[in-house]
Amino acid sequence: MKREVKVVLSLAAAVTVALLAAAMFYKSRQPSQIAAPVRAGLSQELIRGDSWTLGPADAPVTVVEFLDPECESCKAFYPIMKEVLKKHEGKVHFVVRYMTFHRSSMMAVAATEAAGKQQKYWEMQERLFATAGEWGHQPTPIRGFFVSYARELGLDVDRFQLDLDDPAWATKVQRDMADGSTLGVSQTPTIFVNGVKLEDLSQEALETAVEIGLRPN
Repeated sequence: MKREVKVVLSLAAAVTVALLAAAMFYKSRQPSQIAAPVRAGLSQELIRGDSWTLGPADAPVTVVEFLDPECESCKAFYPIMKEVLKKHEGKVHFVVRYMTFHRSSMMAVAATEAAGKQQKYWEMQERLFATAGEWGHQPTPIRGFFVSYARELGLDVDRFQLDLDDPAWATKVQRDMADGSTLGVSQTPTIFVNGVKLEDLSQEALETAVEIGLRPN
């Protein structure tokens, strides 16, 4: 009887060892958990090396906004985003990406990028939101509006006009829109806070998401 018990126990131990070995092998074959950087706001679909940013790159919170300069909702959300970034200055890394859904959007993006060549990217972005009622929703883009804004901002207008025609901006927009499509972006603005999409476009929701990101782990 004792011998039978010993045999049973030996078999049970052998089975346990085999199961553990199989489990370890199976685990080693699984995808690495490193493949979840989207939740940390670090995937290239969210942030590209040439994306315009504000705030320190190592800030605890990364806010990515896919926007359309001609989008009325983007214009409405602009002062909210500006206030939140000011409130948490130094603690938030803000990233701009493009999704162009309107007739004059591409030229508006080109205008901000061309202004950026003269260190006036953010000033041009603010000017375009403020004047969207002039240049936006036209049957075709009206170049003169953007040139006049460049002049008002004190830019070298000749250089601005050359940069305005740079085909690199269209390539950048196409890349951003492809990234947005991968991330499920279908409207503007779409905002991600530390890689998590903001479902409620309100100041309260953005504030809450940022504050959660600022909490110590």
